Amino acid sequence: MLRRKQFVGLMKKRRDQPEARLLRHILIMLRAKGIHAGKVKSKGSSIMKGRARIFIKDNRQMLGLPDAFAFDGRIMYAIETKVKPNTPTDEQRFFAEFFHHPPYRVYVLAYDWESVEDMVEMMRTRHPNLTRLLTFRKG
Repeated sequence: MLRRKQFVGLMKKRRDQPEARLLRHILIMLRAKGIHAGKVKSKGSSIMKGRARIFIKDNRQMLGLPDAFAFDGRIMYAIETKVKPNTPTDEQRFFAEFFHHPPYRVYVLAYDWESVEDMVEMMRTRHPNLTRLLTFRKG
């Protein structure tokens, strides 16, 4: 379990975007609950052109992927973080419709930590046998 001082230290970064800060908060809290979680890395780079920063995206990357995936036993969560007034793109909505298939695959659009926490608790109470880790026998 994280101590408060460690948690506050992890949350503070100087030039973070609000969505990145929210995502880091969600990942830290999910890991504290014992859920394996990590962010999806996007390939791309940014360059400076005059005073503006331009983001160059890899055209082979799939569009609409969520910001993070989390695994709780046999339940897989796809977590897309947004800060109001932002809304999901068309590609993200398509991925959400394709991916969301409860109880095994759950898509969460997170505007705050509480929405993710509520979904995890609901899935854990409705399907307690799915959140147990599988054990494999040798032989």
